[in-house]
Formats: sequence, structure tokens, C-alpha cells
Amino acid sequence: MGVGGRVRKEGPPQQSGELRRPDGSRIVTMDVARLERRLGERIHLVSRRPC
Repeated sequence: MGVGGRVRKEGPPQQSGELRRPDGSRIVTMDVARLERRLGERIHLVSRRPC
């Protein structure tokens, strides 16, 4: 897609993450440091327009 460089430059690094159900209960907590070690680079956030 050709947007990786821009995302790494402009997107804030993700510090933590969770997936939650609509009622707010937690499904999983993401180990961001582990993902970064596995992928070899930091994880960056990208905003999208609301649906």
C-alpha cells in the first residue's frame, strides 16, 4: 500500500492495548512489547473515520 513510512513517522506508538466486549468486559490484554520484539519494530496507531 505504500503508507508504512508515513504511519511510522506520524502515527503515535502504541503503549498498551485491550480488546473489550460491548459491555466493557475485557477479552484480552495485548503484550505490546512482545509484539514489537516479534515484529522487529514498534506498533503505531492509525485513526480511521467513524462508520
